Amino acid sequence: MKKILGILFFMLFTLNNHGQTQNDLDYKISHFYEYGWFYTSIVHKTKITLLCYANKNEYHQSGQPIYILQGTITKPDKRNVDLGDGDPSAGVVVFKTLYADALKKDFIPLPGTIWYKVNPDAKDQLEIEAGEATLDVYIAK
Repeated sequence: MKKILGILFFMLFTLNNHGQTQNDLDYKISHFYEYGWFYTSIVHKTKITLLCYANKNEYHQSGQPIYILQGTITKPDKRNVDLGDGDPSAGVVVFKTLYADALKKDFIPLPGTIWYKVNPDAKDQLEIEAGEATLDVYIAK
């Protein structure tokens, strides 16, 4: 587990110095944060790794990630549009869980409830179903 986290953090901090454009890099790193949640995505074409941390809320105390997901951005299903202000061209993220905090496994989104839009020359968009038929939409910072 430490080796996986080490590699991800190395990629995150080394590649992030180049900004959020995809033109000169194989990987695009984006940060999203609101509502006390901090997400970092590492995207290569349609492959995605998503890290979730709690920031300044009741789940922040451990300092560990809540979860790390890895998968593929697939075709849009437009269900995110029915839930709120989702982007109709955002693809569904099909993922497997690489890591989950043992006490917070119930925080992992259900399959089919994450959408991602890669904007090659602009900020990416992350959308996560928030329960009760609502959608949280995050624009990269």
